[in-house]
Amino acid sequence: MIIGKNLSYSYSQTQMLQFPNLKVDAGQTLLISGDSGCGKTTLLHLLAGLRTPYKGEVLIDNEQLSEMSSAKLDQFRGEQIGVIFQQSFFIPSINVFDNLNLSPFGKKNRKIDEVTEKLGISELLNYYPNQLSQGQQQRCSIARALINNPKVVLADEPTSALDDKNCSMVAELLINAAKNQNAALIIVSHDYRLKKKIDQKIILKPIDTI
Repeated sequence: MIIGKNLSYSYSQTQMLQFPNLKVDAGQTLLISGDSGCGKTTLLHLLAGLRTPYKGEVLIDNEQLSEMSSAKLDQFRGEQIGVIFQQSFFIPSINVFDNLNLSPFGKKNRKIDEVTEKLGISELLNYYPNQLSQGQQQRCSIARALINNPKVVLADEPTSALDDKNCSMVAELLINAAKNQNAALIIVSHDYRLKKKIDQKIILKPIDTI
């Protein structure tokens, strides 16, 4: 479960991003949408502990991120938060299996074979990143985010570059995988196609100028 309370973030003295409160329970999915530049990715980074809010707090399983030391936050994020970035960020010189196996905070009972089989990418484990299609890279990114059975999965524009068929497939993979692993899933996207698949939604407003 993840909660965001009274969150705000400032990139400058004249612009302040104010975010609505949110709560997503285990197994639920929330879509955060809005026009480009409204702060969707910034909010995702705040929820992942990758940025520090100007005000407000983020709680995951009743743990407040702002109260953690940098080292503890790194470990907590590695164990409890799965992030799917817009770009894959795979290491090109090693194969998919080794990329998935890299996390220093990986749990001993990780089941790479099980997760990749559910996502239909078991046959890609010996491939290198440059041998994968965009859709295959996207599914490998999802596998990497789910491999540790995180409590929270955060996805940044996971479908924006995909055609309708692959958009539907990736969205269903994410939603079903989060349900199966009892994780809270938050997707930030301006992709209108996702609105038909996700009931719980928040629309961000344009940036306020102060």
